[in-house]
This record gives sequence, structure tokens and C-alpha cells, in this order.
Amino acid sequence: DFRYSLAPTGNVRDQEWTLQAELFARSEDGTYNIDSGGENQFNGTSYGWYVQSVYKFNPRWRVGVRYSQMETPGVPTALIGTDLDGQGYDPTSVAVMADWTNSEFSRVRWQFNQDKLASGSGSTDNQFTVQYIISIGAHGAHKF
Repeated sequence: DFRYSLAPTGNVRDQEWTLQAELFARSEDGTYNIDSGGENQFNGTSYGWYVQSVYKFNPRWRVGVRYSQMETPGVPTALIGTDLDGQGYDPTSVAVMADWTNSEFSRVRWQFNQDKLASGSGSTDNQFTVQYIISIGAHGAHKF
């Protein structure tokens, strides 16, 4: 896990640039039950990572970009050609966002994601989301 932050004006409330990255791994060891009645052992490790950058260009507005990728392990011989076979493809995702902070309690975020989940045409998933994020309850500045 890595995070670097820079405040060009010296005040993170006015302007800030952050760069963040993370590497992670998942290890699996188990048995698949095959429809034909057999079992197949699987022992594999998946790796993934992302890098993102967010720029706050004034106290209320931020823009950002994120790239992520997963490196998948091979599948057991019995699963080659099934839906569980990624055929050596490593999925990727790109996200672009902008958000507006209305107050210390709320934020509106617009985000576009493009996920490439498998090789070949028709395997790209485009998503556009709008979020309204609010925080309520006690926090450091106010006791309720």
C-alpha cells in the first residue's frame, strides 16, 4: 500500500494532489466438483493491483483517474473451455471521476468505469454512476 500527497499551495483544504497504489494477492486451495461426477484439485494465487490519482483543484471540486488489473491463475485441466477459464486473459478496469463537495456532510460524485472482463468483442462493460454521499452523526468537530 502506497500513498503520496502534495499540497501545492501548502494547504490541503484549498488544493491537493494524491497518488495511491496497492498490490494484493489471493491464494486459493480447494476442490471443484465437476458435473461429470469427478473432482478436481485447484491451488492457485491471483494477484491484483491498482494505481489512482486525485486532484482537488479548489476546496469543493476533485477529479481523478484509476487503473486496475488482476492477474489470474491458470485453471485445472478439467475446467479448460468452461466459464471458469479466463483463457489467460487478465481483466482490467479504468475509472474517471469528478466530485463536488457541498459541505463537510455531503458530496456528489459522477464516475465512468470501463471494465474489460474477458478477451474478444462484447466483453467490455461501460458503467456510469452518480452518487450522493452523506455523513450523519457525531464526529470530531461536533458532538450530538
